[in-house]
Amino acid sequence: MTDRHTVDTITSDQLDALYDQLEDDAAQHDRAMKTVSRERETYRAAWKEAQRMRAKAEQRAEQAEELLRIAHGTSNRAEAERARAVQRAERAETALVRVHHVAALIHAGAPWTANHHETAARIRAALAEPSSLAETEATEPALLAGIRDLSIPEPPKAPVCGCTYGERCPNCRD
Repeated sequence: MTDRHTVDTITSDQLDALYDQLEDDAAQHDRAMKTVSRERETYRAAWKEAQRMRAKAEQRAEQAEELLRIAHGTSNRAEAERARAVQRAERAETALVRVHHVAALIHAGAPWTANHHETAARIRAALAEPSSLAETEATEPALLAGIRDLSIPEPPKAPVCGCTYGERCPNCRD
């Protein structure tokens, strides 16, 4: 155990040494408190920076999700447009088959070809009919059987007399 000094037993040198030690301890305490204060401020700054970075990361994640939603929507619209274009192309091909059929009937000399209004009406109906090629082939196999070659036949030669009957003209059959 250390000897404890009393007021009567302490010398002035010992008292000065105690005061010096007290000042050193106080200075060390002040340095420790300043270090703790600096460390606390460093921790707060790091915590604020971490919070700022977290908020920024969340914002980037939300932006990425929004971009994904936009890309997904754009992809869906593009796919739908492509599907509509395919349907339009299929309808156009089917209409061409029907028009080629009407053209083949005209070329073969169908009885209604003498009436231009009826011929035009049949061509318009062939273009406007909303069935698919598969339906046309299923419902009208006899009509499509003879027109697998979809080339357009040459028009008939013009009659000599200038009439509109073509090769069937009774005046031009020479």
